[in-house]
Amino acid sequence: RVLKPLCLRRAAVIAAASEATRHDLRLFYRFPESKMQVVYDGFQDLSRFEVNAPQVDQTLKPYFFFAGKVKYRKNVHGIVSAFIEFKKRTGAPAHLVIAGDYGGEYYEKIVRQLREADMESAIHFVGYASGPQLYSFYKQALAVVFPSINEGFGMPIIEAMSVGTPVITSNISSMAEAAGNAALLVDPHDAGDIARAMERIYADTALREKLRKK
Repeated sequence: RVLKPLCLRRAAVIAAASEATRHDLRLFYRFPESKMQVVYDGFQDLSRFEVNAPQVDQTLKPYFFFAGKVKYRKNVHGIVSAFIEFKKRTGAPAHLVIAGDYGGEYYEKIVRQLREADMESAIHFVGYASGPQLYSFYKQALAVVFPSINEGFGMPIIEAMSVGTPVITSNISSMAEAAGNAALLVDPHDAGDIARAMERIYADTALREKLRKK
């Protein structure tokens, strides 16, 4: 509330990671358009880890994958709710793998939700993943599920696409911008919408291939 507005006011130029971020800066801080430039994020090519990449545990396959810290803005609760709905509706022998730091009250609430739904054995919190592990998790997933509520850019979308993995992501904020027409876009506030996208990805091999090519 203090340091960010001060830094932004003093800056000669503000580099925004996306048009969505530039819009937010304009909306919340009322800076002139001329002071802001969109400079899209670069990323470290995960394919450099291919040689040393481990195989994902076969007992986890097939699986959907999420990479990021387990917190509210990342909508992990929405992903979990959608996966539970997907499993109940289809009975598919699929898993959900979540890589990233987790803990605290938000995580505990999700764990209680899993117990109540009897889904603890199908959802796996694997914690921090090294570069080679991350490459394997991305590469061998059915799809990356990244329906955040808000993002400045959406790096996991690009990382997934770089190794040819289909993506399910939000139709709002910067994520639709980062994904273009090469992902399934969903309403992040609608678990049913996310679940239906999972079902389409799981059942339709041709769709997965189409998204890979895009």
